[in-house]
Formats: sequence, C-alpha cells, structure tokens
Amino acid sequence: MFNVTKKSIEWGEETLTLETGKVARQADGSVIATLGETSVMANVTFAKTQKPGQDFFPLTVHYQEKYYAAGKIPGGFFKREARPSEKETLTARLIDRPLRPLFVDGFKNEVLVMCTVLSHDLVNDPDIVAMIAASAALTLSGAPFRGPIAGCRVGFVDGEYILNPEVEDMDHLRTKPDQRLDLVVAGTKDAVMMVESEAYELSEEEMLGAVTFAHEQMQPVIDLIVEMAEDAAKEPFDFQPADYSDLYAAAKSAGEADMRAAFALTDKQERTAAVNAARETIKAALSEEQLADANLGSALKKLEAGVASCTFLAMAGLNRLNLSHLAKSALDVADMLPAVAQGAIGIERRANDMRAAEMLEAIHHGPTGQRLAAERAFLAGLDGSCETPIAGLAELKDGQVHLRGEVLRPDGSETLDEAMSAPIEDGALLGTEMANRLLERAGPGFFDWRHA
Repeated sequence: MFNVTKKSIEWGEETLTLETGKVARQADGSVIATLGETSVMANVTFAKTQKPGQDFFPLTVHYQEKYYAAGKIPGGFFKREARPSEKETLTARLIDRPLRPLFVDGFKNEVLVMCTVLSHDLVNDPDIVAMIAASAALTLSGAPFRGPIAGCRVGFVDGEYILNPEVEDMDHLRTKPDQRLDLVVAGTKDAVMMVESEAYELSEEEMLGAVTFAHEQMQPVIDLIVEMAEDAAKEPFDFQPADYSDLYAAAKSAGEADMRAAFALTDKQERTAAVNAARETIKAALSEEQLADANLGSALKKLEAGVASCTFLAMAGLNRLNLSHLAKSALDVADMLPAVAQGAIGIERRANDMRAAEMLEAIHHGPTGQRLAAERAFLAGLDGSCETPIAGLAELKDGQVHLRGEVLRPDGSETLDEAMSAPIEDGALLGTEMANRLLERAGPGFFDWRHA
C-alpha cells in the first residue's frame, strides 16, 4: 500500500534520516527529515499552469512550530498558538533565500513549501532540518528546481569548527566566551548560496574557514538527497519558458533611454515617477496586440532589472574615494556602458561573480569593446578592484580611445592622474601604457596599500 523510501547517513554526531511515501502522498513532494530526535515534515505543491499576466515568481515558504513538538502545552497569558513567532518567520526566510534562485528562469507557477516541526529534542535546531527536508521535497516533486541544496550550522570553540552545535550552545551567544560563532550556510554541490551569522571577534580567515568547512560538511547530505531522488523522484515537469523576446526588443527600443535616465536619478520619489513615466512611454509606442500580450509585465520588469543592474555597476565602478565627480558624468546615457564595465571588472575580479563576467563579455563584443579593453588593461596593470582607490574611464572620439585615470593614496594625501589617447585598435596597449606611466610617477611607497 505504501511505497516508502528511507535513506540515512551518519552526519556529525547524529543520524540524519530522510523518509518519503508514508504521509502526504497527494502532495507533489513530501519528506520527513530527522536529525537525532528532531523531525520536520516538508510538503511541496506547485501549480501546473501559470496565472495569466503573472510577472513574478510566487514562491511561498511556511515554517511552523507547535508546542506539542517539544511535549509542551501553551500556558500563561497566551493559551493558544496564533500568529507565527519571530523564530518561525526568520526560519521561513532562511529556507526561502537559497531555494528561490534555483528555480528555472521564467518559471512563475505558484509554489508552496510547508515545513512543520513534528518533534524537537531541544538539542538539534529544527531550522537546518527543515531546510534539508524542503530541499529534498522539491527535488522529489518534479518541479523545475536546479537543486538540491543542503544547509548546516557551524560553531567555533577553542580554534575548532563544530558541526551543528546544540541549541543550548547557540542561545545567548554574547554571554558565552567559549562559543564565538553561530554561522548558517546553505549551498549546492558546487556553490554557497546563503550565509547568515552571528560572530564575535573572529578574523577574516576564521570566518572564511567556517564557510568552507560548512560547504564541505553539507556534501554528504546533498548526495543523500540525490540518492533518494534516484529511487523516489517524480517525472520532471515539462516546463518551457514563454518566448517574449520580440516584445522585449520592442519595449527596449521604445523606452530604454528614458528608463536609463530615470534610474540615474538619486531622489527616490523622482526616480519612481520617472520610471512610471518611462513605462507609459513604452506602452504608448506598442501596438494593441503587444499591449494585450500577457508577457508585457515580464518584459517591462526585465528591462527595468537590466537598467538597474547597469546603474548599480556604474556606481560600484566610479564611486571610489574622492572620485564621485566621475560618477556624475558616467551616469549619463551615452557614458553608461563604460561605467558599467568599470563596476563589473571590480566585481568579477573581487568576487568571481558570474553575472558580472557575463555582462563584461556582452559589453566586450559590443561597440564599447575598445573602451572596455583600455579600462580593463589599465586596472589590471594597477591590480585594481572595486575596493581600491583606482578609476579609469575611456571614451571613443574622433577615431581614438581617450583614457583618463586616477590613483589615490590610501590616506587621501595625494592623487595622481593621467590622460592619454591612442587609435581605437590599440585600446588595450593604451591601458597598459598608462598604468606603467602612473607606476613610474608614483615611485616607491605610494602603493603600500597593496601589502596591507
């Protein structure tokens, strides 16, 4: 009658068990995860069709704790369990954050994830167990989810990392001099998706070591979910994202310039009004058939998101120490892409951000490729990033690349600047030559920040 699948591993000092097929069999995916004697049931259901005109992803994650799970009965002033507690709300968000980005792009069907604590041994915190159960249930459900994920909690005692410390060790962390870290990490097989922590007087190396330790320790859990999916997963849901590329191209052509000008405004109310005006301008330029398209909202949101990302990268690239005057000119529509490249270079090099790298690649093959080559070579020559006081801005004019660069001493006491030009095809050589010239002018000691 029941097709029960059960998988277990020894994880840390406890046994982790995943079980499916016994309860909630009408849900798309249902898993009961047990760590020690703490059990959480996660149920997943998702709509098989998208609501007409849906332009956002309606993922809802609920996490519920009841007194019965710990063998208690509500008493005192509150004798009934009503609205979610702060712990429940924060745990639901904790689960939502690593799950949401892993759904296939364009999937906007309603998804509901319900996590219910069945038992709590007051030793193992159910939030990590709920995250694992939710990931396993989604993996089994057949939803277009590019998981699985896993999560764990890390403590730090006497120079040693502790996997999934007890609940009592994490309570009132500030008052416990021996326990200095409460770190929650969630990730996939290849990447860290989310980090949340409370820490006291730990070095950067110790914090990075804790994240690495967490990612290593969650790998057996991911393998366990994959092993269960091989035996119990449903057939993948046949999802094909809507193709509204023509509609997006029309919207972009009609209002990209107005949208860029709107997002360049720093006052929030003015920016909101300008964005709304830009949306109306776009709609006025579209045909009746395009206006009736259910994907119009998605196309406009995609355009806004792309412009907003460019604006952020522009500010990241040019708002450096005492360099805000460059940002004002760079945020004009005509000069936006060099500023975007500037910011993307720093983000790509500092954080290995793939989206920034992809944006750089797209810009590199566009009409601003030669300007980008000059800026990139200049920053590479000075070992620059978004965290260092270096800026370079290139422009194309009269068949030449004109490059301006500034370098600021870390203490703000001295600024070096340089301006050079070269034929368009020599953009990269121009950047390298300017970097070398500034290095020669700076002399010994100017770049001591490199070795700080």
